[in-house]
Amino acid sequence: MNSTKPRKKKQGSHRRVQQRPQVNAEGMLELKVSLDEPALSGDASALKELVSKELNIPLQELPPVQLLKKSIDARRGNVLFLLLIKVGEVEEYQVRHASLKPKMQTGRVVVVGDGPAGLFCAFRLAQQGIACIVVERGKKVQPRRRDLKLLNARGGVDSNSNYCFGEGGAGTYSDGKLYTRSHKRGSVRDVLEILAQYGAPEQILTDARPHIGSNLLPQIISAMREALEAVGVQFCFGEQMVDVLIDGEQSERRVAGIVTEDVETRE
Repeated sequence: MNSTKPRKKKQGSHRRVQQRPQVNAEGMLELKVSLDEPALSGDASALKELVSKELNIPLQELPPVQLLKKSIDARRGNVLFLLLIKVGEVEEYQVRHASLKPKMQTGRVVVVGDGPAGLFCAFRLAQQGIACIVVERGKKVQPRRRDLKLLNARGGVDSNSNYCFGEGGAGTYSDGKLYTRSHKRGSVRDVLEILAQYGAPEQILTDARPHIGSNLLPQIISAMREALEAVGVQFCFGEQMVDVLIDGEQSERRVAGIVTEDVETRE
């Protein structure tokens, strides 16, 4: 007796064709590229060649292109870069230089702490022509470096000059990552451009996880302080706020000033 096996259905002869990337209605193009892609170096001509190849458009017919963001996609064990590119009408790229008002009189505004919030608060006030006094219990970045060297080598802790206290705050000597998920509380781009203006690498403007590093950040923080001092902002290092002065009663209460003391003499 003959036995017959059920026949397998014949697979279709059509092969799946990978679609070319498309530019969306906003003129945005997303591309995934390997780690050795020349366009990752920031070379504008290499970026144009990449877009020309991916869109199958001759170079001479390709509209202007601009890299807006670069991020890493490491899913499925295959590390790639994801590029967000603007195709079409693009603005001429340059770091906008934030200007400070010329020489201001000593103001009545006091900023407590010279970490990221305090430094940029003083910077924003100076942009509006408002002088201020910045009070910081720690030291400037250079003498602070020596205190950290002692801490790492011998375990000696200066309670006022360490990884937490001092010019630039905690991030100055602990890596200097710049990313945030709070994009609805102000312009993150403005902050990055100010940092680039004072010496940070311009790639922080396009990296999805921008990073300066503790080797560069101290010089950048110093440059920002020197620019602020040049227009009348006063920095008081080694001064710790110990009390807040209040005037008025009930609904009329307001801050009238602060009390500080020298961290060395406690006077």
